[in-house]
Amino acid sequence: MRKSIVAVTVLAVLLTASMAAAAAPFSGTIVGGVRTHGSDLDPYVYLEGSVLDNLALGVDYYHNHLGLSVWLGATRGFYGEVAWANGISSKPQSAELGLWTQFNVFDQAVVYGWVGAKRLLTGPATTALSLNAEAEFPLSNSFYAVIGGQGEFAQNDTTFNGWLGLGVRF
Repeated sequence: MRKSIVAVTVLAVLLTASMAAAAAPFSGTIVGGVRTHGSDLDPYVYLEGSVLDNLALGVDYYHNHLGLSVWLGATRGFYGEVAWANGISSKPQSAELGLWTQFNVFDQAVVYGWVGAKRLLTGPATTALSLNAEAEFPLSNSFYAVIGGQGEFAQNDTTFNGWLGLGVRF
């Protein structure tokens, strides 16, 4: 009897969540460009789609990095990311949790900022402060240019990376 109640409750929650996701308008973005990796420039791709009004899922790929992220909130909120260094079949390399926000600049440009704590899950346990900023400049109704940067500050290591790309919204 108890298992039946749990099963019905889980089924009701899943059904409610799937109905809410189906009712929400789906929107997304795809960005591609180049990203610094040390002194090298490597290609990168980022895909993001909203599954609910205040919930988006993202996937990013660049040199030896595959990240899966969750973004909560419409114009600000919480985010989390899990990243792998050698493909998703291996153990995750890092996990990051933090806060993000967006604001308009110059009437059309949108600036995003996010700050989080990043924990390495492989090798020596290290926690870094991750500071990120990105600006989008519209080229048309759907297309835009993007430029961004990231700084990671750990106890014995500091890294900086940047990216430049073109995106499309759908």
